[in-house]
Amino acid sequence: MLKTFKLDQLTYLSVLILAIFLFVSFSVSALHHILIIVPGVFYLYKNWKDNNLKLSSSSWALLGVVVMAILSVVFNNVPDPMRIILKLRYFLIGILLIFALEAWLKENATVKKIKWLIYLFLICATVASLSGLVAKYFGYNYLKMKPACHAERTCGMYGMYMTYAYGMQFFLIINLALILFYKKLMVKLNLPLLIMVFLINGVSFYLSYARGAYVGFLVALSFFFLRKNLKKFFIVGIGLILFAVIVFFTVPQIKETFTDHNRLISNDQRTSQYKVAWRVGLENPFLGLGYRNFEPQSRELKTKWGIAYPEFQGHAHNNFLEHLASTGFIGFIFLILFHIFWFIESYKRKDSLGDCAMAFIVALTASGMVQYTLGDGENLLLIMVFYAITQMRWRINMKFDK
Repeated sequence: MLKTFKLDQLTYLSVLILAIFLFVSFSVSALHHILIIVPGVFYLYKNWKDNNLKLSSSSWALLGVVVMAILSVVFNNVPDPMRIILKLRYFLIGILLIFALEAWLKENATVKKIKWLIYLFLICATVASLSGLVAKYFGYNYLKMKPACHAERTCGMYGMYMTYAYGMQFFLIINLALILFYKKLMVKLNLPLLIMVFLINGVSFYLSYARGAYVGFLVALSFFFLRKNLKKFFIVGIGLILFAVIVFFTVPQIKETFTDHNRLISNDQRTSQYKVAWRVGLENPFLGLGYRNFEPQSRELKTKWGIAYPEFQGHAHNNFLEHLASTGFIGFIFLILFHIFWFIESYKRKDSLGDCAMAFIVALTASGMVQYTLGDGENLLLIMVFYAITQMRWRINMKFDK
């Protein structure tokens, strides 16, 4: 009993660190990895020993992604293979966290603790966004004690505006779900605070000028209503399309974000990455080039195959094509199945968390078509933590609504 209590305290501490530092300091939030391993492995073993493992279809698909990634590294000439394999820890932590979190929720969690974890997450992310807004207009981030990461775009406390923007789309979806389903939640939250947090972070998100994150966020919104109200789902979807068209033609900054000459060149460069990634998949269908090994070879391969922008080297700017090129068609299929199964499981939850998860997954899928979000440690950590939270009901009869 004492042992499990101490393990549950480790789980709580790891989640507390994430709530505070996920958008503030990625290096500090990485302590979560260290703290969650022991309780995660212990409760995984305990459930296996008790014949209560019960992994969902999406978890098995996620493990398939990991296995194929490891095989792709082992059987390809990948530089520093152990370092690359260790990058897969984010996916595995998503699995381990399911078992650790459910044990903590059953034995030691209280409504007050959960409430303050949510508040800390919201407030600390907002502080990070405010620091980025100040940095944008004054050229200096006073919390980081460093110059602004970009002269014209917000970055929060991160060093890259892309990382910030794609992470913020997920944050805003979670924040908006707390507002929309405010009356249904077991944990009573302060509605004015939720709205204020959404507005501040929404402004900062807008000023990041990240096109793919915009699209991911907007496409996802109608899916809050898919399960309960199909009519509202279509009305909101059509309304968002009209809103996007109006904003595009009436807000010069937004139109420029999509049509500026440099942005059009960026589009062409990404298209060249899509083409070479697909060609790599066809040429290396079983194990690809090796996990995380597409980027360093993309320039040479574009030159070899006569694909445009051979001087541009980078990842595939697409979650699915990146895994196709680096782990082959089997890894590619496992990643697609992970998204599909997770969406179906979220739909079947029949609670507010499931509705939020569907919107989250759609944002992940849509924005993942134009950016390798699964390659960013900050974003991947947020995705896997949220995944673990949504998976717990498959193992314990727990709802997040009243």
